[in-house]
Parts: sequence; C-alpha cells; structure tokens
Amino acid sequence: MEKSPWIIVAGLDGAGKTSLRDRIVDYLPGDVFSFKFPYQDFVHPMLEISGNGYPMDDTHTDELIFALDARLTNYELKRWREKYDYVVSQRGWPDHFIFGAIRGLSYKEEEKLLKTDELEKPSAIILLTTNPTTAYKRIEHDPDADKYELPEILEIQYEETKRFSRALSKNYQSLKIFEEVPNILIDTTDYTKKDTFEIAKAFLAEELDLGFE
Repeated sequence: MEKSPWIIVAGLDGAGKTSLRDRIVDYLPGDVFSFKFPYQDFVHPMLEISGNGYPMDDTHTDELIFALDARLTNYELKRWREKYDYVVSQRGWPDHFIFGAIRGLSYKEEEKLLKTDELEKPSAIILLTTNPTTAYKRIEHDPDADKYELPEILEIQYEETKRFSRALSKNYQSLKIFEEVPNILIDTTDYTKKDTFEIAKAFLAEELDLGFE
C-alpha cells in the first residue's frame, strides 16, 4: 500500500511553526491528519523530573525521553500514513538532530540513538527560523512552554537550525533518512504569517505537487 505524504514543519521555537502547520492543513485537499511532536503524554512530566526540571542538567535522560517518544510515535505515524491522504506534523526527526546538537551530541550519535533506518521517511521538510530575540518575545508567556524555551538556548537553536539545513545538502551518512527529501529553510523574521505560507505553498507545489493550485 502506498504511503500518504508526510510533511514536517520544523525549526526554531517561536518561528511560526504552529501557524504554518495549521495553514497547510487547512489548504490541503482530502483527509488530513495533523499532530505535534512530542506526541506521547509522558514526555513533559518526565522532562520535569529529568535534571530536576533544568534544561542542561541531565541531557542524557532528556535524549532518552525524546527518543522514546519518537520511536513510539513512529508506530502511530505508520498507521496515519495508511489511513489519511496527508499527514502534517509540527516538529519531526530534524528537531531531534538540532536539539541533540544543543545537548552536545553529534549527528552520528543522534542517529545511533534514534535508529532512523527504522523510522518513517518524510516527504518534505520545511525548516523555520527567525531572530532569536523575536522568537523569545513570541513564546515567553506560552503556558505550554517546556524547559528548553529560554533565550540562551534559542540562540544556540538558531545556529543549529541553520547548520542542520546546510548539512542536508552534504549527504552525511548519519542523515541518510533525509536523502532526496525536498527541504527549505525560511527565515520568518521579516515575513507575515501569510508571506511564510505562500513561500511554503510554492515549495510544496513545486517539489511534491500536493494538491496546491
């Protein structure tokens, strides 16, 4: 059975992922399933236990929590791709490599932990970034924010998002799951939500012909 396309909207916290994901879901034809990583209910409570709730005090346990969420959710993802016409996620495997780098892991170490050869391969990746100061202003009062949504970490995440985008063109063995997957990096600093959507829409129309007019 042919799998439905899976579109990932990934990148910097505060760059506009939620808005873009929702606009793509509303625009796509057919039956669309949308979800957000982390998906499993245990993730946020366990992050508050790990490192006593501090972002960099137990990075090993944090990595294990996120990896477990990814691998468990992958079972659901397989079923969603069989049931729905399109699947759109906020976050995905790219964010694991970005945050793994923030926590000191190389791409090779992250790949070994996730075992990406056993995971679903995305159809398209949209990476969003923005000025870190702007990003923090957008999320500083978010009641659902996790312990990593801090100004100093956003600065690192900003650089690691750009580095990951560049790495996608270098055919690293550790990033093999992304090989031949269309991707785009959009800096939303000076764009409206509509501007960002129009760029993403054009990208998807050109690369995947996913029902966009």
